[in-house]
Amino acid sequence: MKYFLIKIFLFFFFILLIMVVLVFGTYFIATSVSFEISEDKDIIIIGDSHTECAIDDNIFLRAVNISQSGNSYLYSYVKLRKFIDANPQVNNVLLSFHGGSITKSRDEWTIGNKYILSHVPNHFSLFHREEVLLLINKPGFISAILKSPLKSIKAVLNLLTKKKTTYKDLIIGGYLKLDRDKLEEDNERHKNSGETQVEKTLFEYSQYELNYLLKIVELCHAKNVELILFNSPTYNSEKFGNKFALMDFYNKYFSEIKYLDFSDFDLPEYGYGDINHLNFKGAEIFSRYLGDNYELIFGK
Repeated sequence: MKYFLIKIFLFFFFILLIMVVLVFGTYFIATSVSFEISEDKDIIIIGDSHTECAIDDNIFLRAVNISQSGNSYLYSYVKLRKFIDANPQVNNVLLSFHGGSITKSRDEWTIGNKYILSHVPNHFSLFHREEVLLLINKPGFISAILKSPLKSIKAVLNLLTKKKTTYKDLIIGGYLKLDRDKLEEDNERHKNSGETQVEKTLFEYSQYELNYLLKIVELCHAKNVELILFNSPTYNSEKFGNKFALMDFYNKYFSEIKYLDFSDFDLPEYGYGDINHLNFKGAEIFSRYLGDNYELIFGK
């Protein structure tokens, strides 16, 4: 009986220790992590894997790319709050916007267990009350925040050793140098399965994505930052891009927001990692184009 009580005590002590580390670690991250970027960078690129792979911010030097695979607009929103507040020099936000980013299936990216478990641990310290209330009753959320002490411990240790912790330590996004050449294989797979994104003027969109897109619009307006919806190059976009549906959605909700559509950008086939993503060779070409034609493209 004595050993049983000791085990119970140790179990609850361990749980309490985790919660203490979680609470204080999250506080330290929220208050001590630097989200500052270089003063010569006045553009933030944010969104999902489309922009993550398409724009190399080591080439397009005016920008910092904080996109991340699997990010719904919820995660773009909570990151953007931090970066805009920390960087008054930022004038433009390029937000990934394409047919796949607004469909009903993207609900899974916000409330699905897989994405909660993979993204909440890194982003939890950026959450406000409204994001916690949105996800708290979703499967996987409690497990996800219990993983966040791993991030918190590093922040606390950095603080104790007087090392600077930056947003890069949180693993919340950055340019992905995609070393992949699977366009032919991906194209063949779609052909054999009949899986093409047939263009439709009516389709069911994600209410979560719409809500957080509207929040991003409101945030940028409040901070006097120009938001630009940005469609990165994709292979054969007329066939796979679902453009009619995207434009219907855009005209209905965001027609006053600037939209740059590079889905038809002319790239050699070796520049695509697959149908939807540029590899590093395509990203180099596209990023140089953005840098060389900055004034023409952005009107600055």
